[in-house]
Amino acid sequence: MIKKNDTKEQAAKGIVSMLLNRVIVKAVSFITKLVLARILFPQDFGIVAMGMVFISFLGYMNHFGFGEAIIQRQKKSEKYIDTSLVFLSCVGIALFVISWILAPLIAGFYNETVLKTIIRILAISFILRGVSIIPSAVLEKELAFKKVLLIEICSIVMYALFAISMAFMGYGFWSLVWSYVIADAVKALVVWIVRPIRFHLTVQWNILSQLFKFGREIILGGIISFILLQGDDALVGKVLGAGILGWYVMAYNISNFPAVNVAHIISGVAFPLFAKVQKHKVELQLAFVKITKIAALFILPATAGIFLLGRIFTKVILGDKWLPIVPALQILCIFGILRTVHILFNQILIATGQPEWNRRILCIDLILMVLIIYPFTKYGSIAGTSIAMSLAILPGAIISIIITLKKVKVTYTQMLNQLSPIVISCLIMGAGVLVMSRSLPETLSTLIISIVSGFFLFAISILLLDKQLKEEILEFIHLLS
Repeated sequence: MIKKNDTKEQAAKGIVSMLLNRVIVKAVSFITKLVLARILFPQDFGIVAMGMVFISFLGYMNHFGFGEAIIQRQKKSEKYIDTSLVFLSCVGIALFVISWILAPLIAGFYNETVLKTIIRILAISFILRGVSIIPSAVLEKELAFKKVLLIEICSIVMYALFAISMAFMGYGFWSLVWSYVIADAVKALVVWIVRPIRFHLTVQWNILSQLFKFGREIILGGIISFILLQGDDALVGKVLGAGILGWYVMAYNISNFPAVNVAHIISGVAFPLFAKVQKHKVELQLAFVKITKIAALFILPATAGIFLLGRIFTKVILGDKWLPIVPALQILCIFGILRTVHILFNQILIATGQPEWNRRILCIDLILMVLIIYPFTKYGSIAGTSIAMSLAILPGAIISIIITLKKVKVTYTQMLNQLSPIVISCLIMGAGVLVMSRSLPETLSTLIISIVSGFFLFAISILLLDKQLKEEILEFIHLLS
């Protein structure tokens, strides 16, 4: 029997470790993109985004959900590791070959000849990821978060160094292409150094069948999720061109940065933790409530800040050439919140062996997106695309909440009691930031003052409104010490 205190302490230590360390990784990635945005042009980001649509689609075939299957299994899984590692390595090579063959067709679709070479270079990552997915999954299964973060830090630092250096030397979009491959190469190398695996070059077909049985729902959900989350890039690139796609990609990345990245950081802890306590209802409920509250504590104020300070941030940090992204950026903040619900709430369904719900919810979102995205994009440009994407995933977010709360037996009243102090604090912070930013000129000093004042307004408000949260923060500080 897993004790409540053990589960709570494991969750707290895991989340604190992930947040303090992985925030560094995500911050380096985000700052790198901002630096590149000052050096490069929207066209550069757009042309690479076109290639990434194809690479990301095939990327879902690169893992087949086997990593999640390894984590979800509670029994020893050496034979499963052998089979999945050998199989995925072969799949990585196959995807590289497929990409090489299909690259001219993708280039023709967008009428961009250079895409052929871009896709063939990016496809090298399939081979690198094929040999690194399973060792990474084993580390997550062992809750070895510090090792996982070490790998990510090495990868992102090399990405930043190569990307910025090449951009300064005038390589344009090639700096984005090669840094992507270098990052995956470093990750593959370090993961095998940190967590070497002794394996046999065999594939047991009965085990492979079991892995597919679990992983098929993950991969189907992943493909649907890809179409839902990157189909907009393909459409914008085809209809509006590479330059406007570059604007859209930047608006998407900035607006979704706090919501999606914090959600992925926390879900990195949540999935193996939920899988570990899936048969213990009380521990599962406690872990879900705690993790949801911590996610909201970071995501809601950060996203509200980006929404309110979107224009001044774009003007001061990125430059005037990026100002057309502001309306789309603000609309996509709403999309980011809704996407967070998908990421966090669906993790508990997958971890408890019900991945089919994730696919069903994504299918609903996908149908809505297909129906509305083209007219919204054609007549509303990237702002229209942003509205369409937000409307498309709204029903799925609501369904995710209903099903997940029912699964963990948490009432709506309980969740509202947990989240209402955070929402009220965001409103107080938002009012202060809005007054501050509107009364001062659009300068770097105004941006800094607005961010700092907003932070303190939120911190003071939440500590006054939620005494329990203050105790939890003190508990986290104690764990760190």
